[in-house]
Amino acid sequence: MDEHRVPKRRVSIEIAIAHAGRRSVSVFLSEFASHHAGPERVSDLLNGDADFIPTVVQGSDTTTFFQRLGLLCAWVAPDEEAQATEGPAPTEHGLELTFSDGTVIRGQVGYVLPPERSRLIEFLNEAPAFFRLLAADRVALINKRHVTQVVPLDG
Repeated sequence: MDEHRVPKRRVSIEIAIAHAGRRSVSVFLSEFASHHAGPERVSDLLNGDADFIPTVVQGSDTTTFFQRLGLLCAWVAPDEEAQATEGPAPTEHGLELTFSDGTVIRGQVGYVLPPERSRLIEFLNEAPAFFRLLAADRVALINKRHVTQVVPLDG
């Protein structure tokens, strides 16, 4: 093994690109995250500094580079986006999101903010570029820069 090579693990995800549909691709994640304990998550990659993300198209060996901020969202298996469960209970909301291309997605968001700033509007304004939304049996990593409307579903 090359001593200068960083080991990576291959993770399958589905991405949505504005006006270009969905693609099944694999991304490559580090065994260790730089900002938290444990392995790097897809959300770490999407919220990182790189403008372009290398992927491999499912069913081929074709490498494709996607502009990170051009993605509407990415769907991942829940075990790939496991978060620490210690600490205060999160504030949760059911949401319906409309993207700039008209796509609509529904799901549940959970977040922890100080009590004096725990309203949904504060979360939306303070969240990283990509935030987690539990949608059916997957986690959707939502690019908030492409969200044009948020409708709370829990009254």
